[in-house]
Amino acid sequence: MSYEKCLKMMLKHEGMDVATGKTGFVMDPDDNDGGATNYGITRKTFQDYMGRDVSIDEMRWMPWESVKAIYRKGYWDRYRCDDMPTEGLSLMVFDFAVNSGNRSAKILQEIVNTKVDGHIGEKTMKLVKAHDPDFLKEQFHKKRQEFYDYLAKNGKEKYIRGWTNRNNAVYQEANDLDQ
Repeated sequence: MSYEKCLKMMLKHEGMDVATGKTGFVMDPDDNDGGATNYGITRKTFQDYMGRDVSIDEMRWMPWESVKAIYRKGYWDRYRCDDMPTEGLSLMVFDFAVNSGNRSAKILQEIVNTKVDGHIGEKTMKLVKAHDPDFLKEQFHKKRQEFYDYLAKNGKEKYIRGWTNRNNAVYQEANDLDQ
């Protein structure tokens, strides 16, 4: 699977515009406990990566090499995207992991009917590979939307339109990748 290709696709949904170099830096007081986010990476995640506190300016000017390393180790590798049966499914799992952490793995585990622990191990991966990828993508899209709908009904309604648009766009991109 192509990490670099999926990274660029995912970053588009995090507010980055590759053509203009826009990084997607935001400080939304209602999101991520009011912390700064850049390239979709929260301040806490960047601090964990750096092993120290980071300033708002450091968040704003986050190095591209750090971005690639954080997403590779913390999301792509952690959720075994290289092992997914199709590039489209890799994109869907990766994008949702970035957006909602291990809920991505949990949804995949629900779909393949195995223990839901948020860790994609050998058993989960074997079951994933035993299923039709189109079925997995369709169910993943559906369950992701159900999660967003739940959040919207519980105080996060201001984000539902963006989440829904992202979910639909990623599903379409995943299907396009697998053509």
